[in-house]
Amino acid sequence: MNRIRLLVVVVLAVVSLPGAVAVWAGDAVDIGAVLDDPKTYQMRTLTLRGTVSDHKSETDPSGSFCRQVFRLGEGSRAILVQFISACESQPGGLALLKNGDHVVVEGQLDGKAPPGSVRMHASTVRPADR
Repeated sequence: MNRIRLLVVVVLAVVSLPGAVAVWAGDAVDIGAVLDDPKTYQMRTLTLRGTVSDHKSETDPSGSFCRQVFRLGEGSRAILVQFISACESQPGGLALLKNGDHVVVEGQLDGKAPPGSVRMHASTVRPADR
């Protein structure tokens, strides 16, 4: 009887997990919530929406890849984001962001950020629908 209960619990957990993960990756999470409790969001793919500020970029020596670092803000609160992509001059390359752009960012929090700071490694950045 105990084995059946355990099996039911395991099956329910496995069936529930994809739905829980989909919420993290699909729906935009409030930047303030992430800043208030970053440990809750570690190792999960998050979608954040905000405004770009303090934008800086650098290109690798070959000119193929661009590293963009910026603050993604929502009101007075912001998260530091790093995004590496093909440069605009390359096939499939992306235009550089600029301060004031409204964007949607998907990525993961940096688990090695110093205590008290929150950083995100973005896998995608796209214009936000206004």
